[in-house]
Amino acid sequence: MGQVSSTTPPPYIYPRCAPRNTTILAPYLQSNGTVLPAVPTFPDTFQVRVEANILEMNKTIVGEEFHDMNKRAALRTITNNSENYMILDYYNGQLFYDVNGVCYATDLKYDDNQLLFGMQMTGAGIPHFYSTAQALQFAKANGMMYMGRQEIRGILCAWWRSCMYWDILASNFTLDFFFTAQDSSFTWVGPDNENVVPIRAEIHGTQYIPQVDGSNSKNFHHIYEYFDFRNAIWAPDDKFWPPQGVMCSGRRDPKPVPQLTSQYSYRLEIVDSVNAAVSRADIYYDFSYQLVRFDYRPSSAGYPYYTTNPVTQIHDYSTGFAYAIDKTQGNCSVRPIQNASFYASVTQRPDTQFYIHMKAASQLLYLDNTTYSYEGQPARQPASQPASQPARPHSPI
Repeated sequence: MGQVSSTTPPPYIYPRCAPRNTTILAPYLQSNGTVLPAVPTFPDTFQVRVEANILEMNKTIVGEEFHDMNKRAALRTITNNSENYMILDYYNGQLFYDVNGVCYATDLKYDDNQLLFGMQMTGAGIPHFYSTAQALQFAKANGMMYMGRQEIRGILCAWWRSCMYWDILASNFTLDFFFTAQDSSFTWVGPDNENVVPIRAEIHGTQYIPQVDGSNSKNFHHIYEYFDFRNAIWAPDDKFWPPQGVMCSGRRDPKPVPQLTSQYSYRLEIVDSVNAAVSRADIYYDFSYQLVRFDYRPSSAGYPYYTTNPVTQIHDYSTGFAYAIDKTQGNCSVRPIQNASFYASVTQRPDTQFYIHMKAASQLLYLDNTTYSYEGQPARQPASQPASQPARPHSPI
């Protein structure tokens, strides 16, 4: 956000706590031998739980924040009995909002939250959530003053202060950051053995915009309590995608739908929970030859082949005939291809006649549907059967 000059400056701008991009000791520490400690940093990847207390509104918001080194960030908040998600996808330049199951995407470069990392502002309000890492970066850019040590929630902390003016909010405020203190005589250990973690951030300020009560400004005071800071993300793929089954309007899909080749083979397993039965089939598909082959054993001796012996079916879409070979008896039956076949598609000609043709690879499993959206990778499960085999250079049928 930074120090952009305003065309309509507020009544005053805070004096700086420290020169830009520098750190200094508070005046009362400069004469007592205090050594300026190193400024805390955040790892490239982390997660943290936050309790945001918005004092001027008598309101608490709770949230979880996730930052990933792979250009991703996410924020989950619960407020007003509403669960909201915000996901920043820096790689694709988009920001996703999911508010009570309604999801939409915006262009990251035109959204204020690329800077504020809070649920989208309405009107002239102050965002209730600030990105933990971004707030520290802004503080460093504006200069930071080391204020000494203070006990927060029973934890001895290093206290850092930055004084800011944000033109985009027409606001002056002081940001106080508290991190666990560390030196040769004191070390705090976090949940994942980290020694320097954020404990609290506190913001006091004034926003200079006309208010509904006729005044020209309002004061704000936010306190952010940090818990369970970790320098890794548990189950990261769950955090940076919209919830499964939720369509985000305007989203650019990061991955296209895979396309099947015109020739392939695979083994199919069918679980019939009603009849408590499991059946398998070997499938060979060749669109260039207009042939499909099925090797399987029928579960009952019914129509059309009246056998439970192993059967090979070959559907020849260039002729419209289906051939069934009893692998035990050796006999072969011929009949027209039925339109109920998974690989068959029915088309009506201009002369009102109907004909059956072979589905293209893109039509199988409805891969030609344009409404698919990528939702990440499911947890791996042990495979009970071999995966699909690579396409053969000639038809196996």
